[in-house]
Amino acid sequence: MLKLKSAWQTGQIVLGEIASEIREAFRTIKRDEERLDRITRFLQSRQDQTFRQVHGFLRGIDHACRESSNQGTRLLEQRLTFWVTVKMIWRPYNWQRDFQADMEAKLASWCSLKSRTRCNCSRLICAVFGRNCKT
Repeated sequence: MLKLKSAWQTGQIVLGEIASEIREAFRTIKRDEERLDRITRFLQSRQDQTFRQVHGFLRGIDHACRESSNQGTRLLEQRLTFWVTVKMIWRPYNWQRDFQADMEAKLASWCSLKSRTRCNCSRLICAVFGRNCKT
């Protein structure tokens, strides 16, 4: 009977230790799940913020493209008057190279102006058109 009582007491101690380890494992899991929830919320907020920034960035690029297109149209209208067109027909002239150089110069001046105001859109436009804008 004494051996049986001793075995029962040993079993109680072992079961108590196992239960304690299980409780500690559950606490650890709960703590890790809370951390994961905080990290998930943080990542979601950063993703939302990034989407908002990208939207503004794309809106800036759209505005810059429209502005460049309008400026190019105005420049073409100024350059290609009736008499200049007639002159180009009768006397071949490499006006495309001059037009491109003029547009690049205007874009470079626009980029340098915008880069002084820390405009990210202008830096991207400068990179696309192969310009080195100083920030």
